[in-house]
Amino acid sequence: MLAFCTGDLAVGKFGMHLGTEALRTLTFIVPLPLRLVAGMFAAAVVFAFVLDLIKVPVFSRLEITCNPRNRQAPPRTQGERSARTHTGHSGRDSGG
Repeated sequence: MLAFCTGDLAVGKFGMHLGTEALRTLTFIVPLPLRLVAGMFAAAVVFAFVLDLIKVPVFSRLEITCNPRNRQAPPRTQGERSARTHTGHSGRDSGG
């Protein structure tokens, strides 16, 4: 939230070249000009799309989700392997 608010102020200052009074208005959420509201809405939409683009590789790197190109389940942990060996199940169907 802090990063988003800081981004809003940065867009207002550097992108829209707003003065001190306009930045105060932006900070304290009092009635804003339509141009400014539209700009902030556009910035929020771009921010959402950027986060969507970033989350896919980050989730893949953290192994939170399976790779959509390779629909295999994530590798089993060592504990799951040893539990299977001790119960006598190989994980394969005996076929009948």
